[in-house]
Parts: sequence; C-alpha cells; structure tokens
Amino acid sequence: MTPSLRAFVEASVAHGYQRVHDLNGAEQNGADGYPVDVVDRVRVSSRRSGGVTMVTS
Repeated sequence: MTPSLRAFVEASVAHGYQRVHDLNGAEQNGADGYPVDVVDRVRVSSRRSGGVTMVTS
C-alpha cells in the first residue's frame, strides 16, 4: 500500500468509515486499498503487456 493510500484509509477510518479487509466479501462498504499492478507509475494489465496471447474457443 502506498503512503498516500495508507493515509487516505487511515483518514477515512478516523472519520467514521469502516475498514474493509476483504473487498470481495459480503460487506464492501468502507475504505481499503484495491490491488493493482503499477510499473513506472502506470497501471498495467495482461491485456497491455507484450508476449501475451489470448486463446478462446
């Protein structure tokens, strides 16, 4: 978790929002970080990376 995201979550909790530890769980109302892949400050995904072939049937 980046320092700015950590500060956001801590401030949210300090202002009464619930901390959500499982964003895929039954209760999703609250604050927490969401995992993303970032390279050189740019969000990346397998869709944009080279050398990946999508196979569909």
